[in-house]
Formats: sequence, structure tokens, C-alpha cells
Amino acid sequence: MIEDSALAARREAWGRLKYARLIAGDCRPCDLVGATARRPIVRAFLDEALTRQVLGISWTSQRALWARIVDIVADRPAALGFYHFDEGIRGLACDLDVDYSTLSRNLASWRDREQPLVVMGFGEKTWTRDKYALLQVPMLTQWLLWVAETRARVRKQRRDLIDDQAIIKIAQLLIPLWLPPPPTNEVTWQEGRRLLQEGSVTERTLKDWTHRAHTRS
Repeated sequence: MIEDSALAARREAWGRLKYARLIAGDCRPCDLVGATARRPIVRAFLDEALTRQVLGISWTSQRALWARIVDIVADRPAALGFYHFDEGIRGLACDLDVDYSTLSRNLASWRDREQPLVVMGFGEKTWTRDKYALLQVPMLTQWLLWVAETRARVRKQRRDLIDDQAIIKIAQLLIPLWLPPPPTNEVTWQEGRRLLQEGSVTERTLKDWTHRAHTRS
């Protein structure tokens, strides 16, 4: 069985998406994180300045591998930054069409960082199936869920909250700085405009948002 932490993270993500769908009127996953919403998020994760200067993925081959991983863990609305595969890392290498040794080496490096770029969970091999695993890009999971949950509020026609276009603009602003999404999915127009007009954000900004979100709750 896949280690508890990886499975628990995916279960939580699916649960949050399900709740967001209910808030939005029992809509489909593609209504909240369809291709139109996911595409700019994926592009932001592949931004060259981010990958080279912030994440330290310097080699072209490494960035190409990172792009394949980001694409595969966000290839459908319910993926949410996860990818389930069989036959261990060799199976993942086959799915990604990359060299096994190169993949294994880079996954180990990205997984062992203080803030891991990827998380892996491995299941046991049994007589009925080969070894399987779960791959996650945690920061991508955070952003896809924030987009889904924030868009769900928009679908409730809350006029005081930012719209779909502003949601994507905020993501495009924060992701290249490798910052997590705002701690609330009820971002008002006043907060959104201030952030977008300033054109920059810091951890302090997000902490201030956290305080205001807790004050409102």
C-alpha cells in the first residue's frame, strides 16, 4: 500500500475538490479546474526565470524533465498535482519517455530539498501486481486547489470577490516567486486590486492575508 502521507494528501485534495464542487452548485471538476484554468498555472510553473533562478533547475534537460512531470500531474481536472503509476520509477520513466537513471537521480534531488519539489509514495509489490507509486508536486496541488476553491466562490455570484480573470492573474504573479497561494479563497476586490497594482508580493503580504482571513472566520 502507498505510504500513508502520500495517500492522505491525495484523499484530502479530492475531498477539498468535492466540497468546492458542492459550493459551486454541484458542478463538474472541469468547471473549476478545466484546461482553461490549468493551462496558465502549468505555464507559470515552467517559467524559465522560476525554474533556473528560483528552483535552481539549471540544465536544459532537467527543465525538460520538470516540464514533463508538471504536465503529467496536471493532465486532467481531478489530477490536482498527483500521478499514479505502476512498476516503480522504471514505470514512471516509461510513462514520461525519459531515461530511468536521469529520472531517478533528479527525483532524489528534488525530493530531498528542505521544501521538496516532488513527493513520492510507494506501494508494495504483490502476487497480483507490480510495485506502484504516487507522484506529487505539492506546490502545484496547493495552487490547483486554491484556483478550484476560489472559482467555486465566484460561481456563487459573490460580487465582493475577485473574478476568474483576477484569480489567474494572482497565480501568475505569485507562482514565479515560488510563493504559496493566498491563505483564503475569499479574496475581495480590494485585496486583489492592491496586490495586482503593486505588482509584487512578499511572505509578509500573505501573512497579513492569513490574519485577515482568520479574523473573518
